[in-house]
Amino acid sequence: MRPQLATSPDAFNRARLLARERGTPVYVSGGEVVTERPPKTSAMVWPNGSVTWGNASGSDRRDRRRAA
Repeated sequence: MRPQLATSPDAFNRARLLARERGTPVYVSGGEVVTERPPKTSAMVWPNGSVTWGNASGSDRRDRRRAA
């Protein structure tokens, strides 16, 4: 298993500003802020400033599991 690199808080601050200016979500991947969705996204930053971490499809599958 490869160690996951820590992303600088500055990258998320830049992503929040860019998302707010563009009015669309932006992505943080490999410590960089990008506007096109890359295959390995670590976070998606929304125009309202909220951050969605990890893989969206994985979160979707987790929500569909039956409660025990």
